[in-house]
Amino acid sequence: MNDFEKKLSEALRTREQPDPKQVQRTVLAAQNMAAAHPPREHRTWLSFLVAQAQFSGVSMWLWQILVLAVWLSCMYSGALSAYPYLLPMGCGVAAVTAVLPMLYRTVRYQMIEVESPSYYSGAQQMLARLLFAGIGVAVTLSIAIVCTARYTWLSLGCIVLYVLFPALLTMCGDLLLLSHAVWKKLPLYIGVWTSAVLVFLLCWHRSRLAVEFHVGYVGVFAALLVISGIQLWKLVKKGGTVYGIAY
Repeated sequence: MNDFEKKLSEALRTREQPDPKQVQRTVLAAQNMAAAHPPREHRTWLSFLVAQAQFSGVSMWLWQILVLAVWLSCMYSGALSAYPYLLPMGCGVAAVTAVLPMLYRTVRYQMIEVESPSYYSGAQQMLARLLFAGIGVAVTLSIAIVCTARYTWLSLGCIVLYVLFPALLTMCGDLLLLSHAVWKKLPLYIGVWTSAVLVFLLCWHRSRLAVEFHVGYVGVFAALLVISGIQLWKLVKKGGTVYGIAY
């Protein structure tokens, strides 16, 4: 033990009583500092959602508006009038894929360290983003179904099939990638998956299975929803830990 350690040990063993006046002055100074900086009230879950809506929800909805604008311009211009099935299928794929840039933004802008110590957990932040994403996709697909039914000769069952099947298929694969893929390589994986979905849909449309909606597709939709639900639960449960996979 060196001299410094000996002196420190002796100083710590002293039993001198503190000066009451000094203690009072210290307490008064601490009270003044606490009064000058009152504790901040934590946000409620509702106020947190409102803040997240301004931060990420609006951006996600702007992507959906862009998808709708491109889709409506193609419909009203008659650019794909000879292939009316392409528009609803393309809208289903694009509406789901448009969600990903905002989910990937945390990694791209390296905001993980800023979000991690926040009051709300990574799971709650992810849940809020996915909630706004679901609202935007649901509105986009609903508008696509209504407009397609009004301005094309396709039957309602066929329209629902052409919109929901591509959307659910794309969503199922995207959630699997979000839950398990390395986030740095996510854009590449998403590009490959989206391309594979589009090629499959073009081949699927030429088959007799795509002629009309039938009961068998209820089972397909249910299976895709179950897989998506499981991956969604894993994604929300991991929360911020999922972002850490990128490093």
